Amino acid sequence: MAGWLTMMEFMTAISGVASGWAAYFKGLLSQYGIALPQALNGTFNPQAGTFVDLLPILVLVLVTSLVLLNAKAALRFNSILVILKFSALALFVLVGIWNIKLDNWSNFAPYGFGQIYGASTGIMAGASLMFFGFLGFESISMAVDEVKTPQKNIPRGIVLSLSIVTILYALVTLVLTGVVHYSHLNVDDAVAFALRSVGISWAANYVSLVAILTLITVCISMTYALSRMIYSLARDGLMPAAFKELTKTSKVPKNATILTGLASAVAAGIFPLASIAAFLNICTLAYLMMLAYGLIRLRKEKGMPKAGEFKTPLVPLLPILSIIICLSFMLQYNMETWIAFLVALLVGSMIYFTYGYKHSTIEE
Repeated sequence: MAGWLTMMEFMTAISGVASGWAAYFKGLLSQYGIALPQALNGTFNPQAGTFVDLLPILVLVLVTSLVLLNAKAALRFNSILVILKFSALALFVLVGIWNIKLDNWSNFAPYGFGQIYGASTGIMAGASLMFFGFLGFESISMAVDEVKTPQKNIPRGIVLSLSIVTILYALVTLVLTGVVHYSHLNVDDAVAFALRSVGISWAANYVSLVAILTLITVCISMTYALSRMIYSLARDGLMPAAFKELTKTSKVPKNATILTGLASAVAAGIFPLASIAAFLNICTLAYLMMLAYGLIRLRKEKGMPKAGEFKTPLVPLLPILSIIICLSFMLQYNMETWIAFLVALLVGSMIYFTYGYKHSTIEE
């Protein structure tokens, strides 16, 4: 179930990034008077005249094709583009800071703190959705075999990267809401929109161009990772054997990659980004709760870690606190998100009990 929930996380993350890519691409195209037909220009909403968002589907078809051809070169290119990402954020902060209107920060928290459980507005409800921006840092632990003294450096790397991103989010959000009043920011390409609203179109176009370039490579890296995850589950007998089939030349898990691209494209084309983010978050929070419970069980059954092994501090206090925070965030989501989550759990359970339980090669 942890593997299944992680699959749901990565699949919806790919969809969310593709939706973000499409938003910035549309914003850039609109500067030149180019727009898709209304029916193909938004997620399923017949009242608004939109039925499918075509652009994220097209970009995921491209991404899936690249991964099938072997995307290792694109993964290396992604590392180079990190510099471009930082340059776009730095440009926005440096240019935007001169256009801040202090009145836009009054009232600074218009919806208040919200509620610990079940809030629909306020800081807590916002934090439960903003959790979407703090996912993926656990992938640093995948480099454990290539790091000197991983017991110390892997946790440090995760904490340092989380700290840097938190500071960047705070800076960008402060400038964003200072330049444009929050009530006008219900747009998909908020950073570029803010720059255009104060007449700095060249900077907005640069931010959009960087987003278009970098988000494609993010889609590639996550599609690459998820297809390998599905392949690993199939190799362990928890998913149908067809998903461990490799191409003859580049040894890419063909069927797993196609499943990843197809599922992500359908989600990106039909569901709005906010719904995708909420579903992604609730799946991630659920398996983080499983992880916290697992830490408590491990400490109880196995005792303290051996010398040289990573030791989670403050057990069971820290895992219990983690469970409480995760549950609090989960209870911020609406009924539609919970129904989608329960359906996903049901589908995952059916796959396990009808196939995985009988075919699993994992030793107890």
